[in-house]
Amino acid sequence: MEELEVLCKTLNLEVADRILQKFSPGRKGRLPVGKGKIQELREQVEADPEIAAVIFDQDLPFRSLLSLKGRIAPESDVTILDRTSLILRIFAERARTREAKLQVTLANQQYMLPRLRYYLTTGGGLEARGGSAGAGGGSSSALKGKGETQLARDRTMLKQQMSAVRKKIEEIRTHREDLRGRSTAGGLPVVSLVGYTNAGKSTLLNKLCGTEQVTAVDRLFETLDPTRRRVKLEGGREVLMVDTVGFIHRLPEQLVAGFTATLEELTEATVVLHVVDMSSSTASQQISTVMQTLGRLRGYDTKTPQVLVLNKCDKVEGGEVSEALQKCTEFEWPGLVTTCKISALNDIGLNDLSEAIEKALVECTSFGAEKLKLLIPYTQSSDYAKLRGPPPMAKVDHEEHTAEGYLVDITASEEAARQLRKFEVKA
Repeated sequence: MEELEVLCKTLNLEVADRILQKFSPGRKGRLPVGKGKIQELREQVEADPEIAAVIFDQDLPFRSLLSLKGRIAPESDVTILDRTSLILRIFAERARTREAKLQVTLANQQYMLPRLRYYLTTGGGLEARGGSAGAGGGSSSALKGKGETQLARDRTMLKQQMSAVRKKIEEIRTHREDLRGRSTAGGLPVVSLVGYTNAGKSTLLNKLCGTEQVTAVDRLFETLDPTRRRVKLEGGREVLMVDTVGFIHRLPEQLVAGFTATLEELTEATVVLHVVDMSSSTASQQISTVMQTLGRLRGYDTKTPQVLVLNKCDKVEGGEVSEALQKCTEFEWPGLVTTCKISALNDIGLNDLSEAIEKALVECTSFGAEKLKLLIPYTQSSDYAKLRGPPPMAKVDHEEHTAEGYLVDITASEEAARQLRKFEVKA
């Protein structure tokens, strides 16, 4: 309920009241509230003319929304919304780029498709509404539908619209794949930031980049498009860091499907940074939500090296830190490499995070166990480039740029050590 209230505030809706409905195990009926609660809601709506919407924290069939509209606010403009339609409206408001707008359009169309039969009871079909309809149950019209014939026409028209939107999204996805290919042509590993919405991913990306190019404000779903930035880690290695759309509890299937092109960035990741707001009382549930959503993504490998980044640690007081850490690390998954506590906003623990990313990158490649100290002259920069890759010949444990050349400590396989030994210097 607290999260639903935050979602409402994201749309600048002030919450007037919360109402809970308890159900007995054997209760039947498709409405989420009983007769008594419906009467209570109706009286409250009639008594307060400023109430503009009644929002249910679950997904409802459209016929249930229509039925609730007729019973709660039959003679007013009050809108009845379910959780999915509320989130779709937030995404529609947040969409800025052409791709984000197309993805929101597709999500709305997918939400509408199984509900067309009930839209016909409040209007004359898609043709009468210019080819679109809202995601709520509060509209009405004097026009009447044409029965099954109109329903069939509407379905055909909507499927054609969806096909056209998918084609446009595919064109953008192909273009982004081309750009991604160019960006990674230099062998830069891709580090993707994932996490619950408003966990601090964009703030973290700005700190690591040393810029404020990515919008980072305290609002849900501020980032709908993947943002790619080149970042140099403390050890000297460069990576391509990608910020992605935030997840949320019970993220609607329509949005997961509609944003597949955007979430494809995760399937290309070399390392995943799973950012968690450790000051949240529901941090463990948020981790579970993100992991479940990742599991629904086609092509995502759960064994991808992952760093659990516990953000906003400065907001957790003393003795609560260990308790919060225990809650956040109670989950197990194949790709988890290490855990790191930070505060992106206040520059706490960012060096440790850089080392954690390096550690995760090492998990992607087996370098062997032979340790060498090398001095590669600047005139032999081609050999230095081979060392760094792609793919890297060895793990660089430490690096300095001296007057004579690149001074590096490496961990290498026997074969790589044999090729690089000509640059070896004694410690």
